[in-house]
Amino acid sequence: MKLAYHTTVIGEPQPLAELVPVMAEAGLPAIEAASATVRWFKPDIEEQLDRARDALALTGLELYSVHATFDEELDWSNPDEENCELAQGMMGSVIEWSAELGARIVVLHPGRIAEGETDAGYVERLGNNIAPLVITAETEKITLALENMPYEREHTEVMAQVARLLASERLVVCLDTGHAHINEGLRRALEVGGEQIGHIHLHDNDGKSDQHLLPGEGNINWRDFMPFIGPESEFQGAVVLEAHRPESVSLAELHEKMCDFVEGRGMG
Repeated sequence: MKLAYHTTVIGEPQPLAELVPVMAEAGLPAIEAASATVRWFKPDIEEQLDRARDALALTGLELYSVHATFDEELDWSNPDEENCELAQGMMGSVIEWSAELGARIVVLHPGRIAEGETDAGYVERLGNNIAPLVITAETEKITLALENMPYEREHTEVMAQVARLLASERLVVCLDTGHAHINEGLRRALEVGGEQIGHIHLHDNDGKSDQHLLPGEGNINWRDFMPFIGPESEFQGAVVLEAHRPESVSLAELHEKMCDFVEGRGMG
């Protein structure tokens, strides 16, 4: 199990090349880049990637994962075929650029179930739509992680069904603990996600809204979660803290607290 930090712990989005030295200086072992840290489709994209690669090489910080942009224009799961094909092409570029940066994982948000669509139809559509992206990921030797969303159904199970349908080692489930808590509950999400879970977004909330709190600041029962990442667990992915950091807590202090948390000593 690897501990990593989403760049949102810094606060307002900044260019990835500027964030890397700050997070490395704090002693963070690995990071996940928020979509807003790279301006993906601007003319200077190659310059942005070069600067980010230089910063990573200079500091030795690992860019473990990239959280792909998820606006409507890039909805690869769009039921409209023409819009879907356009989004797939653009998302394919994001996957290739992420691989150039050395990332292991690209996290993807799926769209909602369409009106009148059955659960089985939703799974089939997502599977069909993500298949070209999985081929790109296999070529680039990078893994896609489908994130469970706080939608109206047991969404972690749906994501696991899509992963099983494609049966590719380059497609896993990203379990978002806060989303699961709002939806089916974290214990249930762990049960239905099972071995398909290959990446984790860690944060807390009150069970009603997606607050992205530090563990212990909401009401998630973390006792349900700890065995999944414990020493006897078979989980080999990353646990990425995707929470808002209080101004009173430095990045170094946050890392110390998170080390205590994942080792079962609480948040201090």
